[in-house]
Amino acid sequence: MNRILAILLPLVAICSARAADPADPAALRKATERKIENYLMQGVAGRYFPGGQLVIGNKSGVIYSTSVGSFDYSGGRKVTDTDLYDLASVTKVMSTTLAVMTLYGEGRIKLSDRLGSLVPRYSGSAVADITVRDMLRHTSGMKPVIYVCELTCRPIADSVKLLSAKRDSLHTVAVDASTYVVDTFVYDNRYVSATPDSTTLFDLSPRLWVRRSLLSAIDSAVVASYQPERRGRYRYSCLNFYLLQQAIEELSGETLDKFAGSIYRRMGLTRIGYKPLEWSDIGQIAPTEYDLLMRHDTVRGYVHDEMSASLGGVCGNAGLFADGLDVASLCQMFLSGGRWNGMQIIKPEVLRLFTSEQMSPSSRVTRGLGFDKLKTEPYSTASYGHTGFTGTYFWCDPSIDLYAVLLTNGVYPSRIDKTIGGSYRKRIWELAKELRKIQ
Repeated sequence: MNRILAILLPLVAICSARAADPADPAALRKATERKIENYLMQGVAGRYFPGGQLVIGNKSGVIYSTSVGSFDYSGGRKVTDTDLYDLASVTKVMSTTLAVMTLYGEGRIKLSDRLGSLVPRYSGSAVADITVRDMLRHTSGMKPVIYVCELTCRPIADSVKLLSAKRDSLHTVAVDASTYVVDTFVYDNRYVSATPDSTTLFDLSPRLWVRRSLLSAIDSAVVASYQPERRGRYRYSCLNFYLLQQAIEELSGETLDKFAGSIYRRMGLTRIGYKPLEWSDIGQIAPTEYDLLMRHDTVRGYVHDEMSASLGGVCGNAGLFADGLDVASLCQMFLSGGRWNGMQIIKPEVLRLFTSEQMSPSSRVTRGLGFDKLKTEPYSTASYGHTGFTGTYFWCDPSIDLYAVLLTNGVYPSRIDKTIGGSYRKRIWELAKELRKIQ
């Protein structure tokens, strides 16, 4: 049935568009909106995601917004405009890069600053000479990730590795297309506990608590992951934004959630932030995934990213939750040259610098500072944005005064089933541009 719907819905959209009178802008707009709605429902029918939110707008405000589908594939809890989604790596821009731009505009940080001079505990360490520019454009030499589960979980047999790139008799549980975990393991009591006690700091799931020793172990693992021979070459790394978080917190004297939160509050945004269970009802938070890797539980209200969760839900690479309209407000501020309701949130020259191309002309990769960039159709060289592993995405193009925000739980019920990718988001952007032309 899902396959039939996936075939029929695009045909319905095409027929709707053809039926519109090109001389009647209102009818054309309505037909284009139907096409967008049908394309989103095609995503639901094709099990790209059980539901989500889409917001399209420009510097004047929202042009179009909708919520489709449900929290899960049962179809029970319908998505509304104020529901929250785990933004995953969209956090890298909407929290960490936003904070760095703020500090840069205030003259408190420079792109040439080295990590060791910004964060005293890294002075003399392997990562001391990495610059802010290196981290923002992913040319630092850091590995892409560390697997926190390799610290917190251990197989019952000491001779067996926790993870494997291939399925075998011991590694039977698929975590993603190329990662398998042993079917039985125990938690390392040095770092986590199944019950809270005087030595635990916080919970990373309803049934798992973190000890302070895990924070130090994560920091050591991040530093140890540095590969100096890779310095100067692009390699996308979540660890860059963990390190940027340390610099932000050292310079500001605040935790990242507090520093970023002050920007959101200044803008009057109330549906974006870290640790959503502290400020929102769980009934308004979409479930992200049943975690087979570490927590063996449905992740809902806790950040999906294991490193961020192990750090208390606040990290530079992931941890933000938001609804589509609050993410859209930040996009609108970007397109308005950093202004919002008469306030200058980010200096326009800072925004231009961070969203401009930062890689050499010979590079096959295009990157801003913190922002992703693309140079193939339908994206212009002026445009910028970011994606998130959970199925989230935003894109802005100041040359045509347009943004689009798509929030989904595309890894539900498992990241093994993740199908939403670049081609789906590309079509979303094409439809957003189509709608913009009618305005």
